[in-house]
Amino acid sequence: MKKLSLKNLNQEYNFVKGFSHELYYNEKVNNLIIFNPLAEKITSEEVYNGTSENAYLHLISELNNKNGLVISWSKVEGTTSDYTIYHDLSPNELLKISTDKIFKELKNSIKSERLPSSKYTQVIEGEEKKIELPEIEDELATYFHTMTSGEFRMLTMRSIEFDIVEIDYCIKLKTGSLKGKMFIPREVIYGKFDELGEIVIKQLSKEFKDIINPGDLLQ
Repeated sequence: MKKLSLKNLNQEYNFVKGFSHELYYNEKVNNLIIFNPLAEKITSEEVYNGTSENAYLHLISELNNKNGLVISWSKVEGTTSDYTIYHDLSPNELLKISTDKIFKELKNSIKSERLPSSKYTQVIEGEEKKIELPEIEDELATYFHTMTSGEFRMLTMRSIEFDIVEIDYCIKLKTGSLKGKMFIPREVIYGKFDELGEIVIKQLSKEFKDIINPGDLLQ
């Protein structure tokens, strides 16, 4: 059976049906994920890989911590992916009807004014609300690691394309400061924000062995 296993997602989801619109379901948590590519050539993989870091992490957190969710996950060619989280439906019952009828049920469940300009929304008790996501740059601007010889401070972090992240760093050493940029695969940092200091230090130690001794910095 075809399965959906996403990074940081605690449960595997089983393929239920669909071709251009694939449906995946986990019976234990009663969550349903519907991939809704808005162009003929876009695949489900491109939909979830095309989601920005903070939006992806928020969605995965919702799926890991809540039951009875329906996720409509979509993408337009040339842009990052969008999604809507439906909180008050019955995913197990929706599976009994056709995909077209599921989309009608999702549409009819929204009683409030639609938010077509919002990329990430949730529907609770019939009201569609914009999901406010903190910028990763803002979150990481305050991250730091105090170490034996110095302090690591994350300055900014931003996506380069969809699979590479650019990190500006500043390491305060006894002999001064070391600043620069580093490019790290996105998969390396998912769910590991508290380890970014170590990741950067270890990478730098390979390039600047005469400046940084990871044994001194990492305890």
